[in-house]
Parts: sequence; structure tokens; C-alpha cells
Amino acid sequence: MNDITQIDRLVDGELSEQEREETLRRLDVQPDGWRRCALAFLEAQVWRESAHALGETAHSRAVPRVAAAPQSVGTASVDGGVTDRSRRRSWSAAVLAASIALAFALGFAGGDRWRYARDSSATRDNVNVVNNALPVPSEIDTSASDTNGDGGLAATARTVGYDGPRVRVGFLEVPDAGDGTLSHLPVKVVEGPGVDESWLEHVPPALPEEYVELLRQQGYEVQQQREIVPFDVAGNQQVVLPVDRVKIVPVSDTVY
Repeated sequence: MNDITQIDRLVDGELSEQEREETLRRLDVQPDGWRRCALAFLEAQVWRESAHALGETAHSRAVPRVAAAPQSVGTASVDGGVTDRSRRRSWSAAVLAASIALAFALGFAGGDRWRYARDSSATRDNVNVVNNALPVPSEIDTSASDTNGDGGLAATARTVGYDGPRVRVGFLEVPDAGDGTLSHLPVKVVEGPGVDESWLEHVPPALPEEYVELLRQQGYEVQQQREIVPFDVAGNQQVVLPVDRVKIVPVSDTVY
């Protein structure tokens, strides 16, 4: 049996599971095998859509004559032949899904699997490098903390204790307004002789510029104000925390 007949039977869903696998394997080794298979499925899809449109057209034309000629010969010939062919093609969607799944399985079993494995291995290596750049919690040394009596906030400076890249992280304890529990907010600590306007300009704002622009396009006015809050910590050191106040005001009577 030639390949054209096998492809037609594949599209019509007339092949057994073993015959379908053998046909797909033969198509996989032929230069234009998958192209001919795809064209056959497209032909079946076009045929099914055309049959559906033809059936609706024939039905709409026969509606005024239903009482006089309910068994019109012309309508029966068109609708019967097309419906039978459409019924044979109705399996194409399920067969197409199974064929695509099997094709991916066969392709994955070949060279693409090893390329994917290499890419996955490289990705995992990169992830490990990134993860190793920061310490695990057990490697963090906790220093003493001091509490600001006025604001009820405490700042604790912690330094990474390992041989890799050194990162300084601060944890700000913020009391919850409801039950009084403390929430720890991680804050990156930048060491330096002091704070000036140029340093504040390099600190990213709380609301990114793209979000500000989006809010303005929606008819809102965004007002941002930055303040610095100092905290005294152990060792006669001071931590300065930039605090951004963002106010979003709806603009009325907008002129377009």
C-alpha cells in the first residue's frame, strides 16, 4: 500500500494503533513526509468546513419547500454525500493531536533530547552560581540591635560570614498595627561616609517610572516625596533609610 493511501487512512482515523505508529515512523524518515501529512490534514479541514457550509446552504434553500418536498433529491444527494465524507473526517482532530504528540515523542527521542539536556544542565549550573552568591541563613552572623524609642522601630545590621561576595543586609522590624507582632523587612545596607543628594538620586524610587507614566495616562497625578530616616545601631553606627511617600490623586476635568 502506498504512502498516499496510508496518509488518507491516517487522516480518516482508519489505521490501527500499530499501523499509525509505523506510518508516522515512515513519514519521519522521508524528506517531505511531514509536509504531505500536514497538507492532508489541511485538506481534511477545508473539506469539513466546505461541507458544513454547503450543508447549511442546501438546508436554507430547501426550507421554503419543506412542506411540498421534504425529501428533495438534490438536497439529499448533496447533503448525504457530503455528510458521509464529513463523518469520515470527523476523527481528524483527535488523530492530529495524537500524531503531533507522537511526533514530539519521536523527535525528543533523537538528537534534540541531548541538546535539551545540555541546555537544561547549563541553566541549572547558572542557577547554582546565582544561588551560591548569597549565603544560607545559617551562615549569617547576627549583631546586636537597638530600638528607637520614639518610633518603636529597630534596625539590625547583619553581615555575611563566608568567603564569597560580601553583602550587607539590614532587617527593619515594623510592628503590625493589628496584633502588635513584628514584621522583618530586608533592606540592603550601603556603607559610606555620609548621605548627600547625589546618593539619594541613585537610589531607585519606590514606584518605577513606567508605572508612573501608566498612571498618568489613566488620568492620575502621581506625587512622590523622598525622606531619610536615621536609626542608631550598636557600635555607635547609624543607618539611614530612604522612605518614599507616594500619593496618587485622580485628576478631574481632564482636557484631552
